[in-house]
Amino acid sequence: MFTSTISGKLGRDAEVITLRDKSYYKINVAIDGKGKDAPTTWVQVLYYKSDNSRLGEHLRSGAGIVAQGRLDVKAFNKR
Repeated sequence: MFTSTISGKLGRDAEVITLRDKSYYKINVAIDGKGKDAPTTWVQVLYYKSDNSRLGEHLRSGAGIVAQGRLDVKAFNKR
């Protein structure tokens, strides 16, 4: 298992989802590549939402974010 730190901007507002009876914020982070012609890399992040969390108020499209945690790598196939 890997740990990672991701820094970028939110592509859209956070979405609250429920998996296995726990609530999470689902956010998409855009990481700009180095250089003018480098493509943008998109990373999907799930963050545990506690009952008293007010984090969702700040997770709005275009906001800067730094996320640190476990990294699960899955390949994306365009279909």
